[in-house]
Amino acid sequence: MSEWRSATLGELTENFDARRKPVKTAERRPGPYPYFGASGVIDSVDDFIYDGDYLLIAEDGENLRSRSTPIAFLARGKFWVNNHAHVVRGNNNTDTRFLSYLLAVTDIAGYLTGSTQPKLTRAAMDSIRVRVPSTGDQRAIAEVLGAFDEKTSANTLLCSTAEQYLRASYQDLAGNAATQPVLVETIVRRVTQQRSITKPELLPQGEFPVFDQSESGFLGYVNGDGYLDAHTSAPILYFGDHTCKLRISARSFFVGPNTIPFVGDRIPSLVLYCALQGLQEHEEYKRHWQGLMKKSIVIPAIEDCRTFERRHRSILGILHGAGVENERLLALRDALLPQLMSGKLRVKDAHKVLEDAGV
Repeated sequence: MSEWRSATLGELTENFDARRKPVKTAERRPGPYPYFGASGVIDSVDDFIYDGDYLLIAEDGENLRSRSTPIAFLARGKFWVNNHAHVVRGNNNTDTRFLSYLLAVTDIAGYLTGSTQPKLTRAAMDSIRVRVPSTGDQRAIAEVLGAFDEKTSANTLLCSTAEQYLRASYQDLAGNAATQPVLVETIVRRVTQQRSITKPELLPQGEFPVFDQSESGFLGYVNGDGYLDAHTSAPILYFGDHTCKLRISARSFFVGPNTIPFVGDRIPSLVLYCALQGLQEHEEYKRHWQGLMKKSIVIPAIEDCRTFERRHRSILGILHGAGVENERLLALRDALLPQLMSGKLRVKDAHKVLEDAGV
């Protein structure tokens, strides 16, 4: 591998901030193009101001310090960006995708300003000092790490397609139901987690995942007893009291704060999961569980529900398998990332890891 050299981010990139344009929520017209903010896509609009491959770097927000989500991420195709994310691209000697991985392991705390609202100004961003190998080695490293992301993206797409099929199949069944509406609370049974999980207990790897009501839905792992015992033939649902995120798990797990686990009472949990989709509308600063319980829904006859569950149980296996594989691949990628970015691991050795992982 080539010798690594020191450079500032400004020396490695072209900047396209001048094209950014914020649009107020009320003035946005829905459309097919992503509208990006500091941490990713926040809306979709009917027009675009960028077309191509770019790297977006958060300009402000608490995430610059907490780094609970990536501070830099790739945006591809046609899209719009507000003024909370810098827009850059690698110059002739720099691979843009390599930069996204490099920034994931770069300490930027010393470049931030603002005590209550962290900010990364254009000048501060340009002055971030990093070490980079030759352009060829940058591309080789990006290719290795990108292989993990491409595989996990394929798994995510598989899960999305399986979910769409599941919901469409249930709509066909429910559309022909001749039964009377029932209150949701009459077909739900809450289940109890035997112990609460605290933040210091969370691990990067462990026996059981901890799910919560956030967008990612995942907090980390914990070990030990007290988990919610779920499997393909007996899945457990969980609902975000504030966010209305409704998910289903076919693997044993714990839940985080304000996340309510439950199963179907007299109807299969898989059917309940399909029946509750989109039933509770989200409102800011409100709890929603009690409101959901008071909704009325039409449930097909119990025999039809059981038949539906038997025919579609395998989809839970697909969702479970793809989810577990993604966790394994992302953990492996995150372990390789600092080794490759520091030059301690050679690309050809990383390729061996890829082969062993089946990527």
